[in-house]
Amino acid sequence: NDHTIPSVVLFWKGWSWKWTLMSLFKTMYWEDAVLDNLGQRDLTSSFDTYKWKKLIVEFAEVITNNTSSDKWILNKLKNIIGAKTITINEKGIQAYQINNIWHFFISSNSDRPIQLDSKDKGNRRFVIIRSMSKLKDWNIINKKIKDKKIVEDYIAWLFKNYSEVLDYKS
Repeated sequence: NDHTIPSVVLFWKGWSWKWTLMSLFKTMYWEDAVLDNLGQRDLTSSFDTYKWKKLIVEFAEVITNNTSSDKWILNKLKNIIGAKTITINEKGIQAYQINNIWHFFISSNSDRPIQLDSKDKGNRRFVIIRSMSKLKDWNIINKKIKDKKIVEDYIAWLFKNYSEVLDYKS
């Protein structure tokens, strides 16, 4: 529930592992806890087109290649990523605030997945990861990561071999 965790921006190669990561999260946290493949419309609409009762939220292909629109999208993302509370504005319902517990991901096959501020302003809300190659045997991997037993065993192995992570405060 740490709202200060930056968004992870995954970009470049198609078929690299962006969709695979969302599938893994759906196995780890249950499908209902992951909201994936939101787009530009979900960031530019006056109303929220989704409910925020999720742990993982992914925006895909949000760049417009229009400087004005892309700055608007960046500012909208900056308003929700790292915010302690988020204002929800559903159509036909009075706007309300809820605590921000989400981990945000932005994915794109574009060379420029998001319009960032200049370096002198800083971009503390984003961690950028560029994939350099396609995921080999993605169909086999995707099948395995949907197997809850395989994922449970892997997470147990991680806890056993990296137990110090359990003591981290943030």
